[in-house]
Amino acid sequence: MKHYKTILVEKQVPDQIICNCCGKTLEGQHPYLDYLHIQKQWGYDSPYDGETHEMDICPDCYAKWIQTFKIPPQMETELLPEEAEE
Repeated sequence: MKHYKTILVEKQVPDQIICNCCGKTLEGQHPYLDYLHIQKQWGYDSPYDGETHEMDICPDCYAKWIQTFKIPPQMETELLPEEAEE
């Protein structure tokens, strides 16, 4: 039979989010901040083989960034339950 005990574990949590594009500190309560977080682990035959890149992009910079795309990202709108009934 297993017996359990409670232990305290230190954990890193973000205390601020900074946009990698403009350097602006995003204001608000994490996890309610709205921003784009990208984490990419690069594989074989890429110029970044074996590297992991991570970045945070604020909504303003994201809007500017997607304007430079030749093919825009696919977008869907999530309806709230009360909006779906109308």
